[in-house]
Parts: sequence; structure tokens; C-alpha cells
Amino acid sequence: MAITINDTSYSGKYASPIINKFTTDFATVNKGAIYVAEARKALTIPTFNLTGLIQDRAATPTSSGTGTVDKRVATPADQMVYWEFNPRDFESHFEAEYLSEMLLKREISAEFLQAVQGALTNYVNSRMDFQVWRSRTINTGDLKYYNGLIKKMLDDSDVVDIAGAAALSSSNIEAKLNLVKDAIPDAIYEHPDGKYIMNVEAGKFWADAQRTASYKGAGMTERGILQFDGKPVITVPGLHEDTIVFTHASNSIASNLWYVVNSTEDSMVQYDFLQNNSELMFFKMLYKADTQYRYGSEIVLYTTQTA
Repeated sequence: MAITINDTSYSGKYASPIINKFTTDFATVNKGAIYVAEARKALTIPTFNLTGLIQDRAATPTSSGTGTVDKRVATPADQMVYWEFNPRDFESHFEAEYLSEMLLKREISAEFLQAVQGALTNYVNSRMDFQVWRSRTINTGDLKYYNGLIKKMLDDSDVVDIAGAAALSSSNIEAKLNLVKDAIPDAIYEHPDGKYIMNVEAGKFWADAQRTASYKGAGMTERGILQFDGKPVITVPGLHEDTIVFTHASNSIASNLWYVVNSTEDSMVQYDFLQNNSELMFFKMLYKADTQYRYGSEIVLYTTQTA
């Protein structure tokens, strides 16, 4: 990939610093809806269930009950960002005044370098938010590297799946949230980390529904508190439209939702010359990722997506 410079009419001063286009971040992580773990090759997430332990008293008891040890596995998949460009392409741009003086090994300015590195990191973080939910290995583009959370949930019979899901709107979202609420297993209904997770569009529907409710008032400048049934409603750009997920999720190891990477240090961006006899430079990032959860039975899924 090369760089395209549309502005070649530089004359006089320019505004500094460079402001990158705003992008969404990795909201699923930043809003505390998933735990980030590290694994070089694969991570086994152990599960343990007990049933039938309580029995009648006996002077000489016999063993009763079952303990089931199982696992879920996350295998982070390789991904890469690699972008080549020639710093001399900026000689007709305002950046020309800040290029290194010598033609040999000419480099962009430290300020521009920082801006590009920031833009690359922001872009990757925003795409990770989509990958964690929407990825499928049958996809193309950057959503193909592993099966994301929604695909895994759809394939899991333990997940509490709401049948007959329809498109969400401001007029029906309260009813659909009630469907999810009524399906939450009693064991996790009062979990302190219980959350309703939806995409930003659905969050707007819920805010609209609250604002127009007769008990709330019709103030058009009021913003609805994104809660339902006393529990947080988390909006993340990467989640599918017409989808609501309820589970207990956080940034701690107790979270039901997990995001597994090779290393949290893989956000580093490499910047260097392509080779000793070349004017070209490159930016490079390497990272690995996969998603997983502990217990499907502790997830309620409302979605129009299909397996």
C-alpha cells in the first residue's frame, strides 16, 4: 500500500498539530465488557460444575453428586498491519519543510510520525471492536481470522437464545429488553457485573424510548440514563445491529467474556526503512487475537443473526 497525497498546493503556514480523524476505540474493552488475557499459542479456560451434592443424612454416608470439569479454548489468530510509503512523496506537501535535510535516508518529521502511529493504532483498535463480535472464519477482509462471540454463541446450545428476534426500534426496544430480562437465569440475575450489551444504534433507540416515556418527561435535551432494570446498558460499535447480549462481564478474570491476545504489548508500531538501499519506509504491527466465554448458560442472546 502506498500513500496518496491529495493536498499538493502548500503555500505559507499550516495548522499544527495534525489532527487525526476521530475513530471509535475498542469500546468493548474500554467499557469493561470483556476480560483481556494473554496466550502465546492457545488458552484453556477451565470450567467446573457441581450437581446433586445434597442428600439425606446417613450415619455412614455414600458419595453423591457430580463434579464436571471441562474447558473452553481460545486460539489467537495471526494478523498484521503493513504499510509502505516514500517520505519524498511529501516534498510537494507542507510536510516538506520538516522532512530530514539529507536526501539519503530522508524521513518524515517526529510530529507527523506520531500522528501516523496514532492513526494506525486507533484504526486497529476500532476494527478490533468489530472483530470481537462479528468475526467468522468464512468471512473475507479483516473479519475472517477467528469466530467472534456472536458466532460462538449461536453455535452453543447452552446459550439462552431468544426465539423470533426482530429488528429493534425506539418503539419496541423496551419490550425486547423485557424479553431478555425475563430469560435471564435466576443464578445470574443479580450478578453485580450483569450487563445488557448492544450496539450504538440500539442504545440511541433506548435513549429515545426513555425520553418519550410518559413518566420521564418530553425534554428533547434530556439524555436517557443507559440502564435497564437497574443494570448497565453498554453500547459498543462493533456489535451487530438488532442484537442484545446479557451476561456478567468485566475487565476482571471473573468475567464471562474473554478476549485473548498474544501480548498486550503488541500495540507497538514498527517504523523503519524497507532496506538499506531503499528510500521506502514502512509501518508494521503484528498481533494475535481470539474470543471466548466461560459458560454459555450464563448468556442471554437476542439477535437477528443466524449461525
